[in-house]
Amino acid sequence: MKAIFRILSAFCIGWFGYKAIVQAYSPYKIDMFPLFQFFPFLFLFVSIIITLIIDTHYFKRSRSLFQFSISFIGILLFGIVAFKFIRNDIFKRSQTLLLVSNFAGSNYVRDFEFKVNGRFRMIEYNRLRLTEYSGSYTFTDSTIVIKESNYPSRRFPTKGFIHNDTLHWDNFENMQIEKQVSQ
Repeated sequence: MKAIFRILSAFCIGWFGYKAIVQAYSPYKIDMFPLFQFFPFLFLFVSIIITLIIDTHYFKRSRSLFQFSISFIGILLFGIVAFKFIRNDIFKRSQTLLLVSNFAGSNYVRDFEFKVNGRFRMIEYNRLRLTEYSGSYTFTDSTIVIKESNYPSRRFPTKGFIHNDTLHWDNFENMQIEKQVSQ
């Protein structure tokens, strides 16, 4: 019976840990039911609690620290995902340097938030969901250069310059500046 519980708990922690890490490090999607995204994280947490209870029970019998190996792996996976969630929250709360959005009637509906710390987030609106991408950029004089992004398509702006209240991208749609904080 002990082996079945260990195998089942290891499988649950491995599967939910994998799903939670994939969810945490992929572009953030918000749709009609955004809490569904946190189910792998929640199930990982519940699996860790159950595994800790089982491991503690077997540790009292055998006095072997090896009993906690699956629990330790689960706590490690939980920590990695929690770190990413906290990091994303700190990033979202950081000061916005420049807020840019599409002009009315454009093909795509996107907003860019360029943060003071050299990171940006792009929000792309689709029918019943929005997807949030992020990356890093450099801003010199009136030129923005996007260095890296987790956007999956090749059609993504990489360089743009600011003129008056418009951001002109190379090979992309021009966008309107809604908010600009002077440096």
